[in-house]
Amino acid sequence: MGLRLVTLFFTGALLAAPGCASGAGITHRVRPGENLYRISKAYGCDHVALARANRIPSPYAIKPGDRIYIPDADRELPVDLITPSAVDSAPPKPDLVVRGPEARGLAKSTRFTWPVRGKLMTAFAVSTQSPHDGIDIASTPGAVVVAADDGRVIFSDRLSSYGNVIIVEHLGSFTTVYAHNDRNLVRKGARIKRGDRIATVGTSGRARAPHLHFEIRKDNVARNPLYYLPR
Repeated sequence: MGLRLVTLFFTGALLAAPGCASGAGITHRVRPGENLYRISKAYGCDHVALARANRIPSPYAIKPGDRIYIPDADRELPVDLITPSAVDSAPPKPDLVVRGPEARGLAKSTRFTWPVRGKLMTAFAVSTQSPHDGIDIASTPGAVVVAADDGRVIFSDRLSSYGNVIIVEHLGSFTTVYAHNDRNLVRKGARIKRGDRIATVGTSGRARAPHLHFEIRKDNVARNPLYYLPR
């Protein structure tokens, strides 16, 4: 697929919201592997505002078993499933790498297929100031989103920042994430094949224009999707 990189003016839905409101909410129990930043991102809050709401001093250390008050949330979320444990910009292992100009972001493995037709709007980034766990693909409202590979739907729901989001589990400890959907067309537990229709493009969640936010994770570490998609 020929995608053209355009101005990186939008950082995507997986970034935290500017702050947490102070309305009624729920209590989240911290589980192993979770930290305040991952919790805040899953619930769509800024981690500093969340720390302030819970009177957690810098450097915002929390431990499994702690209970964190989440303003305005209506249910406890599976943070480890929604948010990656880390972000890694390194290319795949050498046995998957195809020789070529790596700096251009060319595919190193055709493990997955493109989930939607469109233009690359925002690139993958590991910057501490503007991290972006996947890529944003601008497309037509209502355009069909397809599964990037065979797998099982492990999450299909609506979140404050992601909007309508689908997460699919694949062989080899891979997962793919499809966010800002207008509609989710598959439910949790569904078995799907590569190319199956799973959603339509929209602006749900915190999105300024119709697009698909797409992630590829390996062992729950977010990887640059361009390494795994055909050129």
